[in-house]
Amino acid sequence: AVAERLPRLEAQALRTLGQVDEALAAYARGAEAAGSPAVKGRLAYEGARLARKLNRVDAATVGLLEVAVAHLHPTGEAKARAWALWSLGFVAWRNGQLPTAERVWAQLIEQHPMAQDSSRRTYYERALYWQARAWAQMGRVEAARRQWRFVRDRFPYSYYAVLAHHRLPDGDVWASPAASVEAEPPASVPLAHADAVWLWRLGLVRDARDTLRHRENLGALDHSARQLLSAAYRARNDWYRSHWILQHHDPLDAPAVGADRARWLAAYPRPFEKAVRHQAQAHGVDPLLIWAVMRQESGFRPRVGSPAGALGLMQVLPATAAGMARRLKERRVPGPTALRRVWPNVHYGAAFLARLQRRYRGHLALTLAAYNAGPGHVDDWLERIGHLEADAFVEAIPFDEARGYVRKVLRSHAAYRALYQPEAGPWDLPPPHGHIPGPAEVAER
Repeated sequence: AVAERLPRLEAQALRTLGQVDEALAAYARGAEAAGSPAVKGRLAYEGARLARKLNRVDAATVGLLEVAVAHLHPTGEAKARAWALWSLGFVAWRNGQLPTAERVWAQLIEQHPMAQDSSRRTYYERALYWQARAWAQMGRVEAARRQWRFVRDRFPYSYYAVLAHHRLPDGDVWASPAASVEAEPPASVPLAHADAVWLWRLGLVRDARDTLRHRENLGALDHSARQLLSAAYRARNDWYRSHWILQHHDPLDAPAVGADRARWLAAYPRPFEKAVRHQAQAHGVDPLLIWAVMRQESGFRPRVGSPAGALGLMQVLPATAAGMARRLKERRVPGPTALRRVWPNVHYGAAFLARLQRRYRGHLALTLAAYNAGPGHVDDWLERIGHLEADAFVEAIPFDEARGYVRKVLRSHAAYRALYQPEAGPWDLPPPHGHIPGPAEVAER
């Protein structure tokens, strides 16, 4: 057992010292020498994770991924194996090996349809989109279009649904509901929750909320009852719980039309509207993008903080706010107390978003990646992988958190546009290489 742990310890030590090539070689040696299939699979998986973080697509990376796929347990280690299959297909695609990529993604679709990635979305959705990409490049255009339509319709307003829509001919219609203003409580709720409905109708919203919350803790609510509980939270301006209860319990797998519209509106609200609209206009930022960022960053909680020191609705770092205050020639530098208030936080968050949009010339994915990971990292990624198309660039972002963040916020932005600005249609992602910062943008850094 000790001998099996030594290769991992060696690789981790080399990685800590920054000797990444030696660390990758140690992982490969350990995986090859391991007697246990479980140890072999885990060592190969850890090595492959490091290689992918470094954006390696060489034969050594392929070898690590193949060993991981072969030896990770299909059930006990489904998430890790799904990642390995996804990555093996993507590396093959980047190397121009389209039949291999298509075959590996087909295996992923069949064997791990429910495994989730870092965005808490299924690899199934992701692999379907990319399998169709491979098909289109191989000349199977009609099959690719059928699959893209399936992705668009099966996963409404999702990141991959928008990408799929833009791969279809111009005649394909993006289905959006009529513009809506506010979510309403459901028209009907099961008889088991009639007491909560009566409390609501009597104006005892807090009592109705407490009744439903107790049943929620017991796992005894269906969709319509959750909508009523969401409305009760919303009536008390508890925007976090109002949207969270639907985000975590409702798959939102039907378009926002008819009876399903209220679910979407409750999951994608527009709180603090006066502050958001004022700051959006002041800084030239789409207010729907501000809400999408706010939803992901804080879940609409004004006083929340992160371990890294980010604060408030848009999780603004005090140093970032101070820098923006200097750029805006403001006399006072905001402190932590100010950043936990709605107006100052949205002011500095929107100002930072606007600066990043200028820096990356309006490219949404680059702007959001920089908001999460910092412009220095994004500039480095542009140098290394900026030649890729936008969808591939996002997949190749080496930081799991930043990659997931971009996809989550873009999904929220697509949903907000579909709900509140349907005439605008979904966002599009142009190639990143046309949005590399010029000297003026870099000077702003």
